[in-house]
Amino acid sequence: MFVIHLVAGFVGAFLLFGPAIYTGLQLLPGEPAVEYPVAAATALVGVLVAGLVDGLLGWLPVVGVVLAPLAWSAVVRRFGRASWPASVAVGFATWALSRLLYAGLSGL
Repeated sequence: MFVIHLVAGFVGAFLLFGPAIYTGLQLLPGEPAVEYPVAAATALVGVLVAGLVDGLLGWLPVVGVVLAPLAWSAVVRRFGRASWPASVAVGFATWALSRLLYAGLSGL
């Protein structure tokens, strides 16, 4: 199951999370323009960081649920050069999208 989630995370990073980060940062006013390769790299790093945070701290009831979206937000802030409000919005949306992807895979 771990391998399926890993492969789905990397495929999702290119097909779902990269376009979500790119579109999210383009639509928010006052944010610097980000190119698609940067958004795709941000998605890959976000999958890795949020996966590590969720894997290591996800068993804690409140901490794991709070830190995973913050990890996405920190990665978007660092690589996307966005402000904190914009990176929290895009990071939370990307985290929610990843939760939906993994929930759909849980039936496999």
